[in-house]
Amino acid sequence: MFSFLAECPDSQDPISFSPIYLTSNLLLAAGLLIPQSSPSCSVALRLFLSLSHMAACVWALIDLCSIPVFCWHAVLMLISLAKFSEILWRCWPASVPANVMGLYSEVFLPLGVSKEDMVLLLRDSRIEDIKEEGAVWAREGSMIEQSLSMLLAGRMVVKTQDYVLHKIEPSHFLQSVEWAARRHSPEFDHFQVQIQVEDAPCRILHFSSGWLVHLLEVRPDLGLLMECLVGKDVSLKLYMMNKIIGDTDIVKKKPKLNLFDTKQVSHSMDAINTGWKGLMRSHCWTDGGPVACTGLLNRGVDTPPPQYNGAGKRSGSMQHTPGDKLYWPSGAISKYQV
Repeated sequence: MFSFLAECPDSQDPISFSPIYLTSNLLLAAGLLIPQSSPSCSVALRLFLSLSHMAACVWALIDLCSIPVFCWHAVLMLISLAKFSEILWRCWPASVPANVMGLYSEVFLPLGVSKEDMVLLLRDSRIEDIKEEGAVWAREGSMIEQSLSMLLAGRMVVKTQDYVLHKIEPSHFLQSVEWAARRHSPEFDHFQVQIQVEDAPCRILHFSSGWLVHLLEVRPDLGLLMECLVGKDVSLKLYMMNKIIGDTDIVKKKPKLNLFDTKQVSHSMDAINTGWKGLMRSHCWTDGGPVACTGLLNRGVDTPPPQYNGAGKRSGSMQHTPGDKLYWPSGAISKYQV
C-alpha cells in the first residue's frame, strides 16, 4: 500500500509546510468561490481548478515525493483542462465569414441579430460565383431549385418576355416573391420570370433549404425576422416595377389631367382651411362638390350659425337668406359690405 506521507530516499528530515501546497489550496478556494452564473464564470472556475491541481502535482512530486498523490492530481488536472477547453470553445465568440460580413453589417446587424444567430442561418449554405455578364441564372418556366438566395455582389435584372421588370441589387433576395408564394401555395414551383446577370461578376449566397425550414420552425424570432425581410424585399420590387413601368414612353405620352382646368380652386387660404368658428376644413368637404367660386368671403365654408325659431329649437337650416347678415366671431358684417 502506498503511503501518502512517504519521504524521499535521500532525505531524513520531516516534511515541512510547503508554499506550493499553500498556493494549490488558495487556487482551489478561489475557484470554488466563483459563482457559476455566466459562461465566463464557468471558464474562470475551470481555469482555477486546473491551476490548483497543477500546483498539487508539483507539490506531490517535489516536496511529498508521493507517486499516488501525483497521479491522482494529474488525472484531476487533465479532467479540469478538458472541461476548461470545452467551455472555452462554447463561449468563444462566433465569427461570421469574411465574404458574408458585408451582408451581416448592412442587413442583419441593424436589426439586432447576433453573430451566433447569423452563423445558425448560414449553416450548410453555399456561395455561387457567376463571372459571365449576360448569363441567365433562372429561365422562365424552369423549376425553382433553391430555397432562398441573396445577392452579395454584382447586379441582376428580372425580365419577362424581354421586358425589364426590376433589378436586383446587392443585399437583395433573388427569389423572395417565389419563396413567399410557395409558403402559402406549394404548387408554384416554376419561375414565371427570367433572372439574368447584368453586372458581372456576381456572388450569390444560397441558404440551405431543409435547415432554413427547420430553423424557422424552432426559432420563431428568426422566422419573424426572415418574414419581415422577405416582405420588405417584395415591396421594394413592386415599387421598382411601378417606377420602371411609369418611365416607359407609353405612360410618358399619355396626357395628364390638369386639376386647374377640371376644377376651380379657391385662392383664399381662409376659404380653404378656416371656417367661421376657426375650424380647419376643406371647401369641397363643406359643399360636397367642386369649388364654385372664389372671393374674400367663402359662404360655403364660413356658414353662419343656425337660426332658432320661436320655440327655442334650431330650424336646421344652415343657409342664409337674401338680406340677412352673416355672423362672425368678432361681430357682424352685412353681406353688402363684401
